[in-house]
Amino acid sequence: MPLPPRDHRIGAVEVPSAFRAIARRARSASDGLLVACAAIGLVGAATVVILWPAAWPLALPGLTLCGLGVWGITDRMASELSGLSDTPASLLRALRFLRLASGVLAVASLVAFLLAASTRTRFIAGSGWF
Repeated sequence: MPLPPRDHRIGAVEVPSAFRAIARRARSASDGLLVACAAIGLVGAATVVILWPAAWPLALPGLTLCGLGVWGITDRMASELSGLSDTPASLLRALRFLRLASGVLAVASLVAFLLAASTRTRFIAGSGWF
């Protein structure tokens, strides 16, 4: 009796991680929620930078929220369009790049904010934001 084909992932099970949990949540969110996350995050970050430029690190959570929303939107669009036969490859590449860039923005801004908050350091000497 032949063995079934082996799944080449680690142990044939999905390895749990925070990134997979966030991705699963973003993929299950509605389109409206993803758009709201992107818009609220962008407006919040811009408001902090415009009204209180010395406190620009406080805009990082807004960028994280914006990146999550844009990542979810582009992930959904790429998966829906990849199933269509007449979708241009350049459009799929652009969506995948935007998905990657927004994911990197979200993770980098979250890590930078958590690092600054946990060490209570200032990003700019004399900013006095923290």
